[in-house]
Amino acid sequence: MNRIFFYEKKLNRSKDLYKNFFQLFLKFFVVIGVFYGALHPFLVIKFFKMPVSTSWIHGAYVKKTEAALHIQERKLVLAGGSSVHFGISAESITKALKIQTINYGVMALLDMDYTLYRLKRILKPGDMVILPLEYYHYGFSHAAPYSEQKKYYILTCDHDYFYAEVPFLQKVRLLYSINPLLFLSAFFEKIKSQNNLAEGGQYKEPSE
Repeated sequence: MNRIFFYEKKLNRSKDLYKNFFQLFLKFFVVIGVFYGALHPFLVIKFFKMPVSTSWIHGAYVKKTEAALHIQERKLVLAGGSSVHFGISAESITKALKIQTINYGVMALLDMDYTLYRLKRILKPGDMVILPLEYYHYGFSHAAPYSEQKKYYILTCDHDYFYAEVPFLQKVRLLYSINPLLFLSAFFEKIKSQNNLAEGGQYKEPSE
């Protein structure tokens, strides 16, 4: 009888030991999860790298903005999506109309609000703007989810827009939409890439 009682007592101790270990293990991961969740927005803002596959957007804006700000006289600006970027020759318009023309089209998925926001950075009194809108632009809504391209771009290359123009709840959704796997994938993709975003990334001028 004493022997049975001893084994039962030992079994109970083992159960308590496993139970305590499981609870400690669970608490550890809860603490880690809460800690990571609190730090996640900071990590995204400071360390998230734009995937190389969309880094050309930054390169396009770097070159187009530099060219636009270099023009001192009155200019004509064509803004919109990729149909403008690839389909209109600013050089031909400049020669035909005798007015400096800038092709400021990049990508429709950046949305119309961001296109107009970027235009404010380069326009001066007297400048003219033509907006050859794409079908996507007519359905734009501030309540709609951001495209992947827009999300990646503003979180990595345009924090001014993110802080000043994006509503608070949208900021939270954007920051937490970058999951750890995407964060690490973009980080290692950037390390492997030989492209340098600061110098214009993968962007190349479209052929005329």
